[in-house]
Amino acid sequence: MERLTKPNLKTEQPVHTDRPHRGPHAKYWRKAQKTYKGTAGIINELITSYYNSISDLAKSHVCKLPNNPDRVYYEEGLMNDGKSAESMHIFMTPHFYWYLCCPLGFNYQVHCSFTDCPFEQEIREEIARHDHLRNNVIFRDNRNCRTAFQIAINTRAERYVHRIK
Repeated sequence: MERLTKPNLKTEQPVHTDRPHRGPHAKYWRKAQKTYKGTAGIINELITSYYNSISDLAKSHVCKLPNNPDRVYYEEGLMNDGKSAESMHIFMTPHFYWYLCCPLGFNYQVHCSFTDCPFEQEIREEIARHDHLRNNVIFRDNRNCRTAFQIAINTRAERYVHRIK
């Protein structure tokens, strides 16, 4: 009698680079866009828009920082990365962490953290001005932005790291 063995999906499954969103890491934001056409879809679009405006605000503050080592940020679009089902976009500095995701419930969320951030007050005020954003931002006070930023710039592609002179 022949013994049946489970296939090793990590090594035996072909990789389809032209179809990165099939399989275990299908992007939830795609499902959200197809499913939510009414108010929930509009709120998701607003959250994306607010996410981008806060990212732009943070970039403008990074440009004005007096210390050259602080005038750097990491930004990557993760909507088509094929790694995490939730990830959509990330923006980081040594002082600020800003991450847009779509969890399994299909309602977009933004994760936010500060570490000795010189423009924290301005960011918090901008978040507070937008009801839909304020209700969908998760503040992570235990995150060390400096450490997360160093890991990102040391492990990810250089094209995502922006240095302002």
